[in-house]
Amino acid sequence: MKKIKIISQSIEKDKSIINLLKKLEIKIGDNKFILNDNWKGDLCSIGISDLNENKLIYISTFGKEEGIYHVELENINIDKSGKFKTVEKHQNVNFEKLEKLLKNHLEV
Repeated sequence: MKKIKIISQSIEKDKSIINLLKKLEIKIGDNKFILNDNWKGDLCSIGISDLNENKLIYISTFGKEEGIYHVELENINIDKSGKFKTVEKHQNVNFEKLEKLLKNHLEV
C-alpha cells in the first residue's frame, strides 16, 4: 500500500471517489492515511487505512447522490491473517459525517 498524494496521482476511479479523495487530502492532509484499494474493479469504492494498516474505512458511492456515501468501519482481524472485519456500517453519510468517522476511526 502507499501513502496518497491524490491531487498529483492518477487512479482509475469514478469521479465521485476522486473528488472525495481530493477533499479529504485538503481537509486532513496527504500523509495521514494510506490508500488501500482492494476493490480495483469497483470504480465507485475505495478503502483508506491508518498508517499501520490496522484499521480501514471502506467508502462506496455506488447508487448514491453526489456527496452521499456508504461507509463501513473495519478493524484488522488478527485471527484471519490480515483480513478486516466490519465493526460499523453507515448509510447515506454526507462529507462532514464521513470526515468525522474517518478521523475518529483512523485516529488522525
